[in-house]
Amino acid sequence: MNHPKADEKGRIAFQKKLKAYQKKKAPIVYLDESGFAVDMPRLWGYAPEGRRCYRKCNWRARGRINVIGAMLNKQLLGIALFESSIDSDIFYQ
Repeated sequence: MNHPKADEKGRIAFQKKLKAYQKKKAPIVYLDESGFAVDMPRLWGYAPEGRRCYRKCNWRARGRINVIGAMLNKQLLGIALFESSIDSDIFYQ
């Protein structure tokens, strides 16, 4: 079963381009963008055995941190953190 937005022709075209770059020994760099809420709840914590883990919460925490990361040959090249939304101008820089 395929994803409803799957594009078989596009996937095949991408694989052909990828193989052509690999044949030329061109470096293939993978980029990804993700983000997380500053006030994201933590589901786990540490406490002495048999004791309850209490937490403190900053109820004023707001915002979101967005991240762009790059990998080459399964090694992280670098990451960039942004406190703003990532639009195409930021992503392509």
